[in-house]
Amino acid sequence: MHADHEAGQNPEGRRSNALLRTLIQRPRTALLVLLAPVLLLAWYARDFRVDASSDAIVLENDPDLRFYDNTRRTFGADDSVFVAVTPGEDLLAPETLAAIARLDHDLAALEGVASVTSLVDLPLFESPNRGLAALGTGFVTITDPAVDRALARAELTRSPLFADALLSRDGKTTALQVTLEQQSGVAELEEERYQLWDLRDANKLTPAQKGRLVELGAELSRADARWSVSRRQQIESIREVVAAYEELGEIHIGGVPMINVDIVDYIESDLLVFGFSVLALALLMLFVLFLSLKWTVLPTIICGLTVLAIIGLLGLLDWPATIVTSNFVSLLLIVAMAMLIHIVVRFRELHAGNPDWSNGRLMAHSASDMARPCLYTALTTMVGFGSLYVSQIRPVMDFALIMVLGIAVAYALSFLLFPALNMLLGTGPQPAVHLAAIDRPSPFTRVGVWSMNHRNKVLSITCVLAVVFGFGLTRLNVENRFMDYFKEDSPIHQGMLSIDEKLGGTTPLEVVLDAEEDGF
Repeated sequence: MHADHEAGQNPEGRRSNALLRTLIQRPRTALLVLLAPVLLLAWYARDFRVDASSDAIVLENDPDLRFYDNTRRTFGADDSVFVAVTPGEDLLAPETLAAIARLDHDLAALEGVASVTSLVDLPLFESPNRGLAALGTGFVTITDPAVDRALARAELTRSPLFADALLSRDGKTTALQVTLEQQSGVAELEEERYQLWDLRDANKLTPAQKGRLVELGAELSRADARWSVSRRQQIESIREVVAAYEELGEIHIGGVPMINVDIVDYIESDLLVFGFSVLALALLMLFVLFLSLKWTVLPTIICGLTVLAIIGLLGLLDWPATIVTSNFVSLLLIVAMAMLIHIVVRFRELHAGNPDWSNGRLMAHSASDMARPCLYTALTTMVGFGSLYVSQIRPVMDFALIMVLGIAVAYALSFLLFPALNMLLGTGPQPAVHLAAIDRPSPFTRVGVWSMNHRNKVLSITCVLAVVFGFGLTRLNVENRFMDYFKEDSPIHQGMLSIDEKLGGTTPLEVVLDAEEDGF
């Protein structure tokens, strides 16, 4: 029977609201109206991006970030990539030094590289010892034929400047420091934005300045997006150059720029892997529960459209995801799937008890019955996620807002788009469902019955577990080693571990002395 014709039958029993009757009676029109904004948002999903910069993880006008930005403008950026090399041969052998010199030259020739500092560039003053007059004519390096290699090894491994920085104490590992060019034209925009933020906090912003503040945010966001692409290309170029020297020995790459690029790659990969994994598990679960292709495909479509709409909304608002907020995909799929399962289960219950009811009548009653309970569930879940907004931690606050918006969209699509889509794709005779099959106790129900019949045993087991868990709480600790967040075979873990153990590490600690005006 034609979908619109069947849907046109007036639902009997409890009356549905006008909106639900429209969805049931005119599913094609409703589907077009509802899909239009979803597809529009889906178009902006291509603008969705992941951001691992400091602006994405701290609150705006944060005093510590502002001080850090001022320091970078005054003393230069600390954007350096470190290439740690542990040769298979002697580090100071002529062949090894020649290979390091070639690697130094190839890295310095890359676009976006400001300078490269390596073992072959380090000045030597005691190999042999040279007087002040000789130093006035220039310094020698390890590649100079007149240098005493034994003295040079002792000088470099004891040097307070180079030991544990560009050369390990045992003289077996060296590092090449690749300093990358700074982002041009952004420092001035950031300083202007800081000044406008100060005026805003003091309630002194003019309408023109408010508009300029919005423009600055958009300009900086576009600049960050372009810079992220450029930085990714630079890191890939460095890796390509280093890969050509693998025969030199054990080589690892580290540094904040590389870590930022890899984190973004991991987040993007996780979004796809976890998103599709959850979707695949949901498909399998739905098919096992309902043994129906219809009730497997339809909820999955709604879940996919929900996530796609939120991703598009984030792209439209230029609201990048971070390492924290990227979890919203799998959570939204789960929340949306739970609502849809409630509707499907109610539909099957009504159909089992009233096999002569039409598809439209079944859908109207199912959606009407579950709208209020699911609304309460959605609201309480939104309140739970929304409470994270008071954390004063930027990624957590963003995660709270994204989940609140996502749950609202999931509820709307579940009770608006799902009925219309069901009317178009679910016409015709419904598969037989017997009340006995629905009422048959599940394994979970039998467990509940057993627990009620053995209350003393349940309480005893609970007390024992509470003691065990309480002891476990005393042994709980917080892991703050950044490298342990990644797998041991990941470039971040290997690079940081090698450089931290053999050299001075990749993250500098800068001490800034701010003297009084009359201090000098």
